[in-house]
Amino acid sequence: MTPEPESQGVPWGEYRPLGVDPHDPKFTPKPDAVLAAVETFCRRYLGLHEGTWLPLALWAIGTHLFEKFMTYPYLAIVSALPGCGKTRLLEILALVSCRPWLTNTATPAVLFRKIASDRPTVLIDEAESLSNPKSEAAQALRSILNAGYRAGGSVSRCEPPKFKPVDFDVYSPKAFTVIGRLPDSVSDRCIVIAMQRHGRADRLERFTQRRVKGEVEAVRWSVESMVDQIRDAVAEAYERMPDLAFLRDREAEIWEPIFALCSVISPNRIPELQACAERLSGSKTAARQDDSYALRLLSDCRDVWPVDTESLPTKELVRLLSEIEDAPWFSGMGQRAEYELSARKLARLLRGFDIVPRNIRDGGAVLKGYLRSDFHAAFGHYLLRGGDLSATPLQGP
Repeated sequence: MTPEPESQGVPWGEYRPLGVDPHDPKFTPKPDAVLAAVETFCRRYLGLHEGTWLPLALWAIGTHLFEKFMTYPYLAIVSALPGCGKTRLLEILALVSCRPWLTNTATPAVLFRKIASDRPTVLIDEAESLSNPKSEAAQALRSILNAGYRAGGSVSRCEPPKFKPVDFDVYSPKAFTVIGRLPDSVSDRCIVIAMQRHGRADRLERFTQRRVKGEVEAVRWSVESMVDQIRDAVAEAYERMPDLAFLRDREAEIWEPIFALCSVISPNRIPELQACAERLSGSKTAARQDDSYALRLLSDCRDVWPVDTESLPTKELVRLLSEIEDAPWFSGMGQRAEYELSARKLARLLRGFDIVPRNIRDGGAVLKGYLRSDFHAAFGHYLLRGGDLSATPLQGP
């Protein structure tokens, strides 16, 4: 298991504004102090996992010189439920990123034209349509995202009045919020930030645009001033970047710009960044492993469901599944399951098929369980006759 990264940024309770005049030409910001200021500014208003702050701050700073890199990772801000602060994170990124463009209504046609003309940092709120395989708009958006993380990436469209093919360059930094799961082709290009609702114990300040915009002026000016100083050094560090052997090929490719930035801005934090990258990349791998089990689980649910039984308590369904000897959840005869099922894991795997636990009656008691009728559509869409698995990819909720 990847060790928890130990942050070396400014502790949350010790945050102070940089206290500089943004118009003072004699002020030369120290790169590591600017990085810490961006981190701790974000900490004031967001409750995130400790291993998220450093990559998040570096990503925001990197939007000011993304053109120095062959690729630049997307930031996917995901949660299982609404109300977890995803939009707030986009609003904060808009305060420190380069040429921010925050939108939730832009059509794909507007999006690729805007990117080609302005090279903004694109911040898309509510991008849930990405997971809809039947939506033409979602397919167009995925094509932009599939191409736009790499320098020179383009999409081709026929432009009036003569409808000649035109290539639109769509390379730019992009961040977007999603409830649920991302298609694998998009996830491959992302640093994924998973968010949860914060509790009362989280010491977060109230975010208001009027007050925050004035407070962040010095931080943003310091970022822009620092970037002008380090631009060439970052480009050189990127060219000489050693192999990130602890990551898979695609993961290494999208993380290289972040490591190049860190090696120039705060080289002593490279070990911390490595721990962050391993944890965030490992979370994506674990989620994909769940997907690989999902179709098998659906097939096994069909096989073990008792005839003429309309509902099953969750506990009973887990027990029946755990008795299938060749299944990854088999745990009989003293054997430890390859994938140990629980009520929560069962619900997570089935959620991608729009199957959720319900209140059911078992004798005189009301328990959490499942209705056979809720499985019918998924059986037809994802399973072939004879119990074979369909080749239809699972896109998630």
